[in-house]
Amino acid sequence: MPIALHYKENKQNFSKLLYILLSLCLFYGWYKNGLSYVFLGRMSFSSACLLLIYPLVSLFINILYNKISKKKWYHELYEGLFLSLIIPPNTPYLLFILLTLGYFFMKKIRLKTPVSRLLLFKVCLGVFCLLFSISYENQIESSVPYFYDVIDLFFGRAVGNFGTTSILLLFLIYLLFASDFYYKKELPIYTIVSFGICAFFYSAIIKDFSFLSAFLNSHVWVAAIFFVPENKYSPAIGPYKNIYAILIGILSFIFMYLLNIPDGAYYAVFILELLWLFLSKILIFKK
Repeated sequence: MPIALHYKENKQNFSKLLYILLSLCLFYGWYKNGLSYVFLGRMSFSSACLLLIYPLVSLFINILYNKISKKKWYHELYEGLFLSLIIPPNTPYLLFILLTLGYFFMKKIRLKTPVSRLLLFKVCLGVFCLLFSISYENQIESSVPYFYDVIDLFFGRAVGNFGTTSILLLFLIYLLFASDFYYKKELPIYTIVSFGICAFFYSAIIKDFSFLSAFLNSHVWVAAIFFVPENKYSPAIGPYKNIYAILIGILSFIFMYLLNIPDGAYYAVFILELLWLFLSKILIFKK
């Protein structure tokens, strides 16, 4: 059971709701990055359909992995679906295929990693995006000027991952995860709030008053909800948990708004997971 998505197979209602919400993220991402421009006459329907290659490829590889592992073909398909949601809309198909194959290969051979495989997938993708100058703008956003207000950001009309730009849908996923006793529900709150406080003071200092726009950055919400609370890689004791989450929020702000790194929130989680791994071994040794 991948702890990353906090999924319990014996909770059918939970799993059904998770699939529904992730599917809504997928269809909204398809609408936002493709169909909405088809309706405006700026993109052909065939071009919009090409965006569905991402989920089709990742789901196919997920099913292939299940077959090789002698599991039911539909076992934990949310993993493949999620991988297709957290990529830039212009990710090269070959790069996505190779990284997805790498993800399931590591899972097949049960390769132990110091951070979660999902986070490692996202960080590796971010590194390749930096190397090959792949932005989070979709085909239309990269060619024409655009402006998204706070309402747009809340509902998901914003630059970001293919299928996780909607703060509303992310919040609903958080509520679902928070119903799980083992989900560290306070950590996303500490991360997002600490990030928001930094953004508030920064906006006040530079006097651009873009606090809400920064607060509704979907990358921070994705990192906070999906990656920060992972049981295997985050602290379990109260004071450590809170400090861990707050530091991720602060570091995310530094990376994203002071250093202008779009994937800063994921790098922040990556660094803190490694740091916690090191510190936890020291603490265990002292005991």
